[in-house]
Amino acid sequence: MQSSNHNFQAELQRLVTTMNEHQRQGLLVVARAIAAAAESAPKVPATPAR
Repeated sequence: MQSSNHNFQAELQRLVTTMNEHQRQGLLVVARAIAAAAESAPKVPATPAR
């Protein structure tokens, strides 16, 4: 999970560098909303998928 998250971060960073300022501001708003939702989401213990 951690490695895939790092890959996601790297891809996001690459996308951001190719964006213009307007797109970047929009992405920041979305990212903050996602982060806030993740923080307020109930922590459910992960069960191994079979």
